[in-house]
Amino acid sequence: MRRKELTRGGKNRFALTVATRFLTLGAATILSCLLISLGIQQFRQARQVANIAGRRISEFARYLSEEEMAAYDGIRLMGSDVVNFYRRFLYGKQSDFDMVVVKGAEEYTIPAGWQTELLTEPGQKSYCKPDKEYRCEVVRNVNEVILKVRFVEV
Repeated sequence: MRRKELTRGGKNRFALTVATRFLTLGAATILSCLLISLGIQQFRQARQVANIAGRRISEFARYLSEEEMAAYDGIRLMGSDVVNFYRRFLYGKQSDFDMVVVKGAEEYTIPAGWQTELLTEPGQKSYCKPDKEYRCEVVRNVNEVILKVRFVEV
């Protein structure tokens, strides 16, 4: 009978020594640290991929915008279309390029932002008459970056 007691759940069946307990605790700690470091590494890689994707999307949107502006190069527009160009590409925005209205020998720079009155108010020197015709010129540097868009009164 004594033999049955030992095999059915007696004291010595799964006895853990102090050393075994510390080894188990140490292994669990190391495994937890490894899992946490793998998670942090995956998070960093995901963040890096998201930053690269965001930057490429921004560059592509800028490229499309510049190509849309480049379509204006060489065409003739009425004064009201010049104002619409400003509203579309520069109104309420910060821009890397300038818009210039050329009347005779004078050039008038129209800054990006909220400056439509420079084009629409008859008292302004840079006023674009709705019935006047303007030729658009897109000025680029050697790297094909748009520096300014000029509207020359014809």
